[in-house]
Amino acid sequence: MRDFLRRFRESAAHYKSIKALTLCAMFIALNIVLDFFSLQLTPTLRLGFGFLTSAMVGMLFGPAMAMGTGFATDILSFLLINSRSGGYFPGFTISAIVGGLIYGTVLYKRPIKLWRSFAAKGLINVVVNIGLNTLWLSFTQGKAVSILIIDRIIKNACLWPIESILLFLVSVMVYKVAQRSGIVRAGV
Repeated sequence: MRDFLRRFRESAAHYKSIKALTLCAMFIALNIVLDFFSLQLTPTLRLGFGFLTSAMVGMLFGPAMAMGTGFATDILSFLLINSRSGGYFPGFTISAIVGGLIYGTVLYKRPIKLWRSFAAKGLINVVVNIGLNTLWLSFTQGKAVSILIIDRIIKNACLWPIESILLFLVSVMVYKVAQRSGIVRAGV
């Protein structure tokens, strides 16, 4: 618990860095662009790559920054894209914040390992995608959780290995660039 609190405080200190805030703003913009090109399979199933930007903020700047970035991304995404398709629902903002907390907790200042990518994406899939988002979809669409959950479990189980490997590969590339540019120090 002490380690988590220390990492959370270190992450919160990034809010004082113009470089960190600027990079997070760029990740927010990239996330919105990636969400714009996501593939809506059914009204309750969507494929996208926005999770990568959330994970990169969590990896580089920790849980506090990733939670704030998740909040900002969800609000801006609604205002720019989703406001045309329906009303705002705060549950999805909570999901974005929880996702940032998970990515930041699992990835921040830890060695980049394939198993860690599987763990982070697995937690996101179970807690956020299958758990919280299914609940929010049930509220907003008036369907029973039992009707929604089967498709969501199948989709997340099938995509888990693919998204985890993609997360690992992108993490390695982004971390190398971040090291060269001085955003993070070597030897995490």
